[in-house]
Amino acid sequence: MHLSLSEWGGARIEPYLLAEILSGATIWSLPADWLVALVYHESRGKPYAKRGEPGFLSRYESGIIRLVEGNRTSERLFTVNPLDFASSYGLMQIMWSTAWERGFRGQYPSELFEPRENVYWGCAELHRQLDRAGGDFGVALDAYNDGRVNSRDAEGNLTDHDYTDRVRQAYLDVFQVHEAPAFPIL
Repeated sequence: MHLSLSEWGGARIEPYLLAEILSGATIWSLPADWLVALVYHESRGKPYAKRGEPGFLSRYESGIIRLVEGNRTSERLFTVNPLDFASSYGLMQIMWSTAWERGFRGQYPSELFEPRENVYWGCAELHRQLDRAGGDFGVALDAYNDGRVNSRDAEGNLTDHDYTDRVRQAYLDVFQVHEAPAFPIL
């Protein structure tokens, strides 16, 4: 879908946020329409959205505790709450630990509420997953959600499609269309 910013009025996301999303799509060579749908699914376009990820904390708690403890005495001003590492932030609901792995160097996770930072680092992670998925955007979306690169079966269907189904529904909702295009292969 190739629309100018003024034509995205029905997108249910504030124009200043759409501008950041479109900028991120351009910087990271991602499909802008699907990126808008992803943002709408993850945060409903609310820059201050935050969601705890208890499964992440339970899987990686000991490593997170070591990371927090190790940074208490460093020059960095990390918060010392392990739950900060196990929460998703902002428009793209990127985890602080994931953004950190991609190169974010903010001292506090709350810096990921800033739309430009959030979209940049969320797009960086989605682009990484797209590379891992061999350019298959549907597979990359699944990996963005849970960190694992899933695959397609012999018929070409995603093997784990719950998340992509929800993003596809967000596409229908945000663009008020009756059918979403196929996920692109980039």
